[in-house]
Amino acid sequence: MRKFTFAGVVMMGAVSAGVANAQSFYSLAPYLTPQEKAKVWSVAGSVRGFYDDNYLTVPDGPGKRESFGIEVQPSVSLNMTGESTYIGARVDYSYQWFEDDRNPDYQQGLLGNFIVAHSFSEQFKVTLEDSFSWSQEPGLTGGGAVVVPLRTDGNNIRNRASVDGTYVLAETLQLAGGFASTFYDYDDSGYVGSRSGLLDRIENEINASLGYIVAPETTFSLGYIYNMAEYTGDDGLAPGVPSGIRDSQSHIVFVGWDQKFGAQFRLSIRGGYQTTMYDNTVPEQDAENPYADISISYQYNPGSTLAVGARHTRAATDVVGTTPGVPTLDQEVTTLYVDLRHAITSSITIGAVGTAQFGTYESGSLTSLNEDIYSVNVSVAWRFNPFIAFEAGYSYSILESENPINRDYDRNRTFLGVRGIF
Repeated sequence: MRKFTFAGVVMMGAVSAGVANAQSFYSLAPYLTPQEKAKVWSVAGSVRGFYDDNYLTVPDGPGKRESFGIEVQPSVSLNMTGESTYIGARVDYSYQWFEDDRNPDYQQGLLGNFIVAHSFSEQFKVTLEDSFSWSQEPGLTGGGAVVVPLRTDGNNIRNRASVDGTYVLAETLQLAGGFASTFYDYDDSGYVGSRSGLLDRIENEINASLGYIVAPETTFSLGYIYNMAEYTGDDGLAPGVPSGIRDSQSHIVFVGWDQKFGAQFRLSIRGGYQTTMYDNTVPEQDAENPYADISISYQYNPGSTLAVGARHTRAATDVVGTTPGVPTLDQEVTTLYVDLRHAITSSITIGAVGTAQFGTYESGSLTSLNEDIYSVNVSVAWRFNPFIAFEAGYSYSILESENPINRDYDRNRTFLGVRGIF
């Protein structure tokens, strides 16, 4: 039975952390500051001292290690706006050195975000995006739901490329569609059950929807999403069980509602049903579940925003189970998030980001067992002048799993540093 704890209710986090990367305390989120938005290009960098009481993300015991350390994080961003075209890019690099005597005593990460948006006319608009991450930290290679809640050494890569377009067919009708392809590659390989064997894959998505514009502020829609996951690892999940047994196709049908309440408040709701077929299982297995994607954003003051959301769908998993020939295929996941940014003054900003993820395993010995992840992050930034800011923050994360193999852990992290923008 799932255990709901107080940590699942209090969900707060760091001002610098993006919701999609809320599990990563040392955030590489691609937010642009006002200074960066005002320039075509900008260069920034931060130096932080930190303390991490469980940087290996392991249960309590002899393997648990703590460390002080130093992080250096440079970044460069591009921000070009034309009459009908926007081009944006940001690349963040992170180097962290750990005082703990472990080989290696450092880790690196890279996050790149690129976007090109163009309006061919008032009716037709297209957006191209690419998001790249290279990391060992939990969450940064998940691309949404936290698929691997444990630290994974090596060069772990995720790249998502997408194209989306909207076309106004008539005064009250709007057609939208898009395609996205996400590539996952884990360095850990060479043996059965490696991260590569469990999680290397390509996920392709096609989506289309027809919207009925009731008013300039209100749109109702009917849509469809097709997902295909192809596992590419050579190591296999378990002896005699190839990685491709997790290959799947899913179909989602949904209805949607998008609403603007003035210029500051926006609401988006998608609700429907998802069916998933696992092509290579014998006999062929399938799964059915509700689908939901809800987001609310509110800019209640200049420089102050609140975002709240929830999503329910299927996601990959890094566990296999113990039933011979019948592995865990994936998980059904509900993710909740809160992202608050509050400007106390023009120079002091506090932030709170938090997530709660509730997962249920599908198939094998772990069927219907739960694994829940919670994250709480808080931070404060004081901009001393337009170019220099002092930062401090705290993060707490916890994993609670019904997996018979003990994966439960908690983790506390703090940092103090300075950031420059030029």
